[in-house]
Amino acid sequence: MIKVYLVKDKAQYDISDYIVSLKWSGDLDGAARKISVDFLQNDEMKELEMDNGDMLEVIHDGKSIFQGYIFSLEIEGGGTTASYVAYDGLIYLIKSKGTYNFKNMASRQIIDILSEKFGFEVGILPSINTKCSRIFQDKSVYEIIKEVYEIEGKKNNDKYVIEMNNGVLEIFEYGRRYVENKLEDNINLISLKYSESIEDMVSKVMVLDDKDNKIDVLVDSELTDKYGSIQNVYKEEDGIDYRSGAKDKMKGPDKVYSIDALGDIGCTTGKSVYIKDSTTGITGEFYISGDEHSFSSNSHTMSLNLVLKEKEDEK
Repeated sequence: MIKVYLVKDKAQYDISDYIVSLKWSGDLDGAARKISVDFLQNDEMKELEMDNGDMLEVIHDGKSIFQGYIFSLEIEGGGTTASYVAYDGLIYLIKSKGTYNFKNMASRQIIDILSEKFGFEVGILPSINTKCSRIFQDKSVYEIIKEVYEIEGKKNNDKYVIEMNNGVLEIFEYGRRYVENKLEDNINLISLKYSESIEDMVSKVMVLDDKDNKIDVLVDSELTDKYGSIQNVYKEEDGIDYRSGAKDKMKGPDKVYSIDALGDIGCTTGKSVYIKDSTTGITGEFYISGDEHSFSSNSHTMSLNLVLKEKEDEK
């Protein structure tokens, strides 16, 4: 089902036979995809001397689904297994920082400058018209790219997902890539859970100008009437209508759906998937906000965190 290769000293080693278990995961907050893998700790594996910085590649049914670098390992003396964690190439953009002053520059120009400086390839990017004039002080490459696209997102109420596919940076609109297969109970859906919380709710936003003077207060009366008043603050940004920016600070109850299902490698963070569960009556299109795929022997299962499409689109 899956094969894992170690790339070390310009040589490639098939270490698939030594896999005990492997988890492949991603989420919107963590950004970089990762694998956590346990290998048998036998003489053959010890001879390879796997170390931090070595590359691991995961192949599923002949297709490469992960290329990343070992960032941590745990080996217990006398133990039978060794544990490794590897992240895809986006981890280097998350950890690498710089200071830049961009003046009236298009998003593609900014990314091209960063790619030349930090040595990463650029693939498919959304076409956006926003020009950016901003000083980025001691910001990671990932934060800069994310903020550039957030400027556009505040204008058109879109979110963007940044990912690294086989060493190539790609960006796409959240929920605009679709999983081919539906997830249904009695077919491939094992279980579904639903939770709701107002811990991070915001029902009121005070708007300040660049001198911290109050210019407006926006209130979501529906949230306030039902849950009470919890306020956040939004400071005006150049080129962005403050009502749009303040609305982005509003936040209703967190409604999280989580499922366990038979594995489908198409189900990854940022995509849309259709769910049908007759036991709860929950049916519809959901955005994947986090995924974890578990491989062991000939088994492949997955756990997904989901957001109902209509609720996400209201933000």
